[in-house]
Amino acid sequence: HHLFRVRELLAYRLATVHNIHFVNALMESIRQSIATHSFLELKKQWL
Repeated sequence: HHLFRVRELLAYRLATVHNIHFVNALMESIRQSIATHSFLELKKQWL
């Protein structure tokens, strides 16, 4: 939060790394739930 407030460019890089990690982990969860036929349960957790 501080880095964004002081307009430090590192803030955007760290946010990007965080977002990529989050999306990759989410996609792995989705792939795993599809493989185990539990996608609807995962969907309910997220929505």
